[in-house]
Amino acid sequence: MLERGAALAAVDGIVAAAAGGEGSLCVVEGPAGIGKTALLDAGRERAGARGARVVHARASELERGFAYGVVRQLLEPVIAGRSAEERATVFEGAARPAVRVLGAELGAESDASFAILHGLYWVTLGLAAQTPLVLCVDDVQWADRPSLRFLVHLARRLEGTATGLLLGLRTAEPQARDELLEELLATDGARIVRPAPLSQGAVVELVRGELSADADPEFGRACHQASGGNPFYLRELLRALAAESVLPPHEQVARVGEVWPASIARHVLRRIARVGPGAPGLAGAMAVLGDGARVRHAAVLAGIEDAGTLARALLEMEILAEEEPFRFVHPVVRGAVYADLTPDKREGLHLRAARLLIDEGGEADRVAAHLLAISPGGGEWCVDALRSAARQAISRGAPEIAVLYLRRALAECTTRGDQGVDVLRELGAAEAHSADPAAVEHLQQARALCVDPRGRAMIALELAQALENRGLDVEAAEVIRSALTERQDLKDPELELRLEAALVSAAASDARGYARDVVEVYGRLLVDVPDGEAGQIVQAFAAGAAAWAGAPADAAVELARQACQRGLLESEQWDAIGRCMWALILCERYEEVSAHLAELNRAVERRGHARGLALVAQLQANRAERLGSLAEAESSARLALEILEQGEIAVGSLSRILCSLVDVLVERGELDEAESALSRMPAGDWPPHLGCISTLAARGRLRFAQDRPDDALSDLLAVGRQYRAWPSFPLDGPAPSHWRSSAALVLH
Repeated sequence: MLERGAALAAVDGIVAAAAGGEGSLCVVEGPAGIGKTALLDAGRERAGARGARVVHARASELERGFAYGVVRQLLEPVIAGRSAEERATVFEGAARPAVRVLGAELGAESDASFAILHGLYWVTLGLAAQTPLVLCVDDVQWADRPSLRFLVHLARRLEGTATGLLLGLRTAEPQARDELLEELLATDGARIVRPAPLSQGAVVELVRGELSADADPEFGRACHQASGGNPFYLRELLRALAAESVLPPHEQVARVGEVWPASIARHVLRRIARVGPGAPGLAGAMAVLGDGARVRHAAVLAGIEDAGTLARALLEMEILAEEEPFRFVHPVVRGAVYADLTPDKREGLHLRAARLLIDEGGEADRVAAHLLAISPGGGEWCVDALRSAARQAISRGAPEIAVLYLRRALAECTTRGDQGVDVLRELGAAEAHSADPAAVEHLQQARALCVDPRGRAMIALELAQALENRGLDVEAAEVIRSALTERQDLKDPELELRLEAALVSAAASDARGYARDVVEVYGRLLVDVPDGEAGQIVQAFAAGAAAWAGAPADAAVELARQACQRGLLESEQWDAIGRCMWALILCERYEEVSAHLAELNRAVERRGHARGLALVAQLQANRAERLGSLAEAESSARLALEILEQGEIAVGSLSRILCSLVDVLVERGELDEAESALSRMPAGDWPPHLGCISTLAARGRLRFAQDRPDDALSDLLAVGRQYRAWPSFPLDGPAPSHWRSSAALVLH
């Protein structure tokens, strides 16, 4: 590798560091053909020579819609070769959620993104603990977003691990400026390698080695000018010159420009045409199917019987790098072939490819990739295929990929009948789990179009949750109120109870959502506690209210225990679980809280719930703060923030974490850090939300520590006024935010 000493040294440094137990990141970036793949290959060879385990993936344009496609390329081969017992060991503990990407276990949970990222991280660390590990990803600019998110997650945590991360990034591509790629490049300690074009001297040396030892500098200079010093383009140029018998000496210099076309694409297409009459058609079908597909599938699309012979010829001509499954020698080559197809030809091949894969039981995301590449109009089977791919993406914790598929499915729906309602509902749910504000609009549309009363009620529950996730608790309560006006048509008592419990949940944290109907529903449900989910919610909220209002501790604890006995911790009612555990924390039942949090943590890790993981971290911070374990409290609060910030974070959820984090930082004397944490809250007046009130108390204590007593007293007295004005039940107990004692210290 000429003139690549410095780049090889940087790559070798990553490999050596991983072998020595210190992880790091290296990104080799540059234009197509500059030699990134060759450097990555060299890194892989050197890592193997040092005894490291090397895993490799190559992203492609077609596979950008595959949920965790790059991650699966990297890690599935390592997992697949293990026994059932060994695989179970790989997915133990915090690594458990990763089984949904790398194993056969697919669930319906869909807010698993962070849990899966963290699970994959622990799988990676587990592998690196056995043998130093080097992960190599070429053409990372085309990686799917869930895989990119994992690479960012891993890159930030490489320190102290025997893990090297080696990436190849093609510049001058629209995807190269993706914000996740920008985060990767900005990772602390990342080494960025930018190979330069070959010098004229290096080109002359290569010409003498490839064409003729007698090549003079002028001939080499012409080759350098034609190729721009790009190693891939230079190789293609030398191949073309040899085919045309344009060899040195000096008299042939003028013919270099004649042989080399205006674009490399024309040269590639010329070489394919030389193989034989069927070769362009087969190569076009291969370009549509993409790397990793089978020759027989390309043969069916191209209508060619003797495809094997042509494929071997394309391999010999170095159009293909591998024959079965086939792989193009370079993305530039595939791109040239694909671009040569007319738009109608491309669409027809993609549509037939999707149908072929469905008939042969191909993976849903591969089918969907072809459907995304064509205009709507395929029909009902296309909608079914896209919905199937969306379900698979959801099960893998990649809701943003599901959104991509379902938006395309919605465009395919010619009517807004039952299928259109189902697609809208599924799209809204996927958008809600990927923190996309469009979720509300699509769920509203689904509810408006749905004619089945029970279906409308179920959509109302999903819509209310989507609104709560965005901090719109008042609007969520109004949706449930609207749904309850149709209760006479439901003929489903259990669903009615779920709606009533949802009303209590939506209205409980924000004073603006309370009205007489909420108090009446809450009181009635508390007198005759129903079974199931509704009963869990009611008793959990009752426990929280009792503890918050300063009721006898034993009464609040008993309500919390009853909620847990009803199976609350096995549910996904995160707000209710939070209130139940908070009641036990306020009543100082710390050992009981620890036991419940350990159980809850195991459950959310097993099921892969991001909101559940965030809640566990938040409650661990609350408990640790009360016990004076400030370092543990800060670490847990920051983890909760990191999990929630993977998506849109509602002000209520944010404030519940910040109130503990600010107090802890004040206690540790880190006032600037506390101010920085507080700046995450929105500017202006905060809504009358319980979490915001607690954060207001924390801000008052921060202002006192900053020697701003007037501001401190103003905040703390405002806390008392808001508590006393709460519309449902008294909240002015001494335990939650101890605003009185804090105000007394200011006045002292």
